[in-house]
Amino acid sequence: MVEEQKLRSAAKEIDVYLTFALKQIGDGKQKHRFIRQLYGLYQQITLPLLIKTLERSLKYRIVDIETLERIAVLEMQKGNYQIPFPSVPIAKDYQERSRIERAMER
Repeated sequence: MVEEQKLRSAAKEIDVYLTFALKQIGDGKQKHRFIRQLYGLYQQITLPLLIKTLERSLKYRIVDIETLERIAVLEMQKGNYQIPFPSVPIAKDYQERSRIERAMER
């Protein structure tokens, strides 16, 4: 499976977690679904955040994707991570709007 190979080669910590998780899950459709969902999480968050998430998940022996996502959110909040947004130019009149609103309040 291509996704599993990419995950395992991304970081040693991911490889260790994946080995643990797949032993818990077993074979079949559940294994395939778990790998696809973990790969989706890998694509959504940064590598350091994923590593911290999986290290914590391994510590508490967690193999549920929804719980992994919640741990990632907690790690984001704790570690002051930010969700990357594309660089979008902000119109000058919008930037000046808050300055004008403050002036009107006075």
